[in-house]
Amino acid sequence: MSVPGTVLYFSLYEAARDAIVASAPARPLRELAPLIAGGGARLLTATIVSPVELMRTRLQSSQALRSEGMIGGAMALVKREGWGALWKGLPPTLWRDVPFSMLYWTVYELLKARLLARGVASGFVSHTAEGQPAQLEPVHSFACGAASGAFAAFLTTPFDVLKTRHQIAQREGVGALFAGLGPRLAKVAPSCAIMIASYEMGKTFFRQRAVESGRT
Repeated sequence: MSVPGTVLYFSLYEAARDAIVASAPARPLRELAPLIAGGGARLLTATIVSPVELMRTRLQSSQALRSEGMIGGAMALVKREGWGALWKGLPPTLWRDVPFSMLYWTVYELLKARLLARGVASGFVSHTAEGQPAQLEPVHSFACGAASGAFAAFLTTPFDVLKTRHQIAQREGVGALFAGLGPRLAKVAPSCAIMIASYEMGKTFFRQRAVESGRT
């Protein structure tokens, strides 16, 4: 679930962002590209991998399903409850993950653009081949990813709480919506930092390899 989901998510985001930037007639719309592309990429990815996530949870909790395996268990579930059963729990997941993705990419691209603008003058951006876009050093990508992830996690923690505990606000008050904020930030911020730093390093590596191959 994680490997194909991550590949699909990043691919969709990059393609959607570049398409919006290329086709947007006005600057304001181009600046919204990360927000739109981030939300759309997470929406599609979460919808596609939702049946796999559902079956993972069911297999962990049911000995009978474990004996049938992933495919057999999924077919048995569909036979009993219909195809819609494979997407149970998707709406709460989308309420949490889509806003997180929109906030994360918007803040990350903003921080990245500002650091690149300063880095051109101060010299802390990665050296790239002529005609290729400048890239941040891994440590700066890591920092931008951590900051963006922490910001998005903070604002979307209520959605994460509501996903787990329905109608909590009515029983425990608005403050309960931020229950578990500390552990969530401790998990999300470094995860986002490692993810985006690895991603940017990979893009830089393969871009340089492509340029070198073109010269030979």
